Amino acid sequence: MSANSIPISGLAELEKHLDDLVTSPDTPLDPKLLDDVELQLN
Repeated sequence: MSANSIPISGLAELEKHLDDLVTSPDTPLDPKLLDDVELQLN
């Protein structure tokens, strides 16, 4: 991680959830994971 980068909490969980959705489209969407990451990017 460089000095200018800031860790994004929950990103790994969101990536796993998105992978799960691609693998199994019947997986329920977890909007909280999206919100948690989005709030950190704003």
